[in-house]
Amino acid sequence: MIYEVIDINIEYLLRMNELAFDDIRKKLKPGMSEKDAYSILTQSFEKTSSYPFTVEGDIIGGARTADIEGSATDLQFNIGDNLILDIQPMIDGIFCDTARTFFFGKPEHDRIFAYNAVKEALAGLENLLKPGTVMSDIFREMQRLLGEFGLSCPHHAGHVIGLNRAITPDFVENESSVLEEGMLVALEPGVYFEEKFGIRLENNYVITSTECINLFPYPLDINNFIL
Repeated sequence: MIYEVIDINIEYLLRMNELAFDDIRKKLKPGMSEKDAYSILTQSFEKTSSYPFTVEGDIIGGARTADIEGSATDLQFNIGDNLILDIQPMIDGIFCDTARTFFFGKPEHDRIFAYNAVKEALAGLENLLKPGTVMSDIFREMQRLLGEFGLSCPHHAGHVIGLNRAITPDFVENESSVLEEGMLVALEPGVYFEEKFGIRLENNYVITSTECINLFPYPLDINNFIL
């Protein structure tokens, strides 16, 4: 996964994601549905991309956000709901993978608390993104950071991205692979409350000789995601 080989496409894709999230913030409203969100995303990609593309990912709202993953349905959004958009556009076999959580109306305290916990975990995990870090250590640090809020994550802390949709190696408890300079990776901490709601945030990074560069510096302040 050498960054120099695919940097142009990955940055192009990430810019597409930024514009798609911008369109979601402008156009998605209570009363609309998950399929409407998908339509806004695809229309945004069609408007901004000069190349053939495909897009996959999770588009889950309301209590479905607790299910972690899923495709868009006819589920309509109500005030108080939130929406996880975890989108993976691909051009020429190269893809990015970013996620944000949106809220319909001002979120209640429990959702604000969970969002801030995930946001803090994401920021803390960035400190581990450097050559030589064992991937399982990233997973354990995610659980430690979330544990400070009394929370935990049921899935991986992130994964390698770039040249295909297979997300291995990923950052799980028993993964002994290490980060190497030039790797493209994603961090995606999340928390989920059964039959209630879930929160997930995801950025993409390139590993440099000493640290990482965040390739998706899209805003993370919760107020940017209240629809």
